[in-house]
Amino acid sequence: MQVTDEKLALFRSLFVCRDEPYPEQYSPEPGVAKWAVRRERLTDEVLRAHLEGRKTIGLYSSAESMTKWLTIDLDNRDQQPVRETVERAQKQGLPVYVEDS
Repeated sequence: MQVTDEKLALFRSLFVCRDEPYPEQYSPEPGVAKWAVRRERLTDEVLRAHLEGRKTIGLYSSAESMTKWLTIDLDNRDQQPVRETVERAQKQGLPVYVEDS
């Protein structure tokens, strides 16, 4: 996926709460995934690598425990719980982004 500067800026504005530290996933051996805390600045190049699938990172809330987003993982092929969750959030004025992972 081509990540334009505009897409990168949009992702940063919607999801990034702090620039450091951030977790990064690595594989010490095949089939094993672990996480390490990177105590460095979260650069646009790191974000671009994540969005292009070359790297897997996580994002932390702000140092004040404030966040811009909430993730709800609904492991259910039934779409009704997803629709109900979206409707409740929208009634509260919360923006919703649904992804089928």
